[in-house]
Amino acid sequence: MSETGRSSLRWLLEEAQGDLVDCTHEDLADRELIIVDNPSAGGNVKMGRDKASQAVFAFRDLFCMLTMDPGEERNVPLSAVLGCGSGPDCDVEKLRYSKLFILTGVDRYGLLIRSLLLLSLFEHMAPLVQAGRVWIIRPPEYEVAFPRTSKQPRGRPSLFFRSGNTLFSSLEALADWGPSIHRRTTVGEMSPEIAWRCVLDPENRIQQKVLASDEAAVRLGSLF
Repeated sequence: MSETGRSSLRWLLEEAQGDLVDCTHEDLADRELIIVDNPSAGGNVKMGRDKASQAVFAFRDLFCMLTMDPGEERNVPLSAVLGCGSGPDCDVEKLRYSKLFILTGVDRYGLLIRSLLLLSLFEHMAPLVQAGRVWIIRPPEYEVAFPRTSKQPRGRPSLFFRSGNTLFSSLEALADWGPSIHRRTTVGEMSPEIAWRCVLDPENRIQQKVLASDEAAVRLGSLF
C-alpha cells in the first residue's frame, strides 16, 4: 500500500471525529464498544443498548469532516476512545473494551465505512484483529410486518431477514398473514427497540469475528 493510502487509513482512526457514550461497567470483560457509521445510527443504538455493558462510538459524517473548518469544534477520534495506541505502539492489553463491534448500514456509505475501518485496523492496529477483539454485526435489511386482527390485536411479531434471497424464499409461507415488507438500508432507520432485538442483544444478533486471514479478501472488497 502507498504512503498516501496508509495516511488515509490512519486519518480514519486518529483524526476522524465521533461521539462516544461510554458504558458503566468497570470490568473489562463486561465492556464492549459498538462503532456505528453516522450520528443518526448512533442515536437509536444509544437508546436501545445495554447501558451497563455497551458503549457506542458514532462517527460524524465523514464527507462533512473532510471539508470542516479546522477551527470548528470537534468530538473525539476513535484512537483516543480505544486507548491502545497504533502502529508499533499498539498494545492489546491497553484496549479499554473486551471487543469492538463494527455496525454499519448495508447502503453504499455504510459498506464503505465498514471496509475503510477494517483496512485501518489491519494496517495500524493489527494486534487487535490477531487477538480476536474485532467483530462485525450484520444488521437485517428487511422487516416483514403483519396487520392486527381480532385474534392478534397486537399483531404478529415482525420477522427480520438479512438478504433478499432468504426473504423471498419465505414469502409463500407467510402470504396468508397479509405481510408488508419494509427495507432498511441504514441502522438509523431502526427504532431503539428493533436495534436491541436485531443488532445489540448478544443472544440474537448475527456477529462474525474478523480474522487475520481475512485481510486479503477485505482489501479486494470480497468479504463482509
